[in-house]
Amino acid sequence: MITVLRLGHRFERDRRISAHICLTARAFGADEVVFDVRDERVEGSVKRITDEWGGNFKVNFTSDYRKFIKNFDGTKVHLTMYKLYR
Repeated sequence: MITVLRLGHRFERDRRISAHICLTARAFGADEVVFDVRDERVEGSVKRITDEWGGNFKVNFTSDYRKFIKNFDGTKVHLTMYKLYR
């Protein structure tokens, strides 16, 4: 099982990016994306795609991402879309 944890979703600014993260994760075989906040627009968008194209991909939410990470039973990998400047 592959789970992607999306941290820092900002409702108006990141809706499109978060939807793309979900769809890319789904395309690469992930089973779910877990957000640290609930955004029903992203959830609905991804659900429509999954209903139309099939599969068991899910969008879930956690109110305590630190606890989620601590209790996650599996390999953890940290990825960021931000560049480090020197």
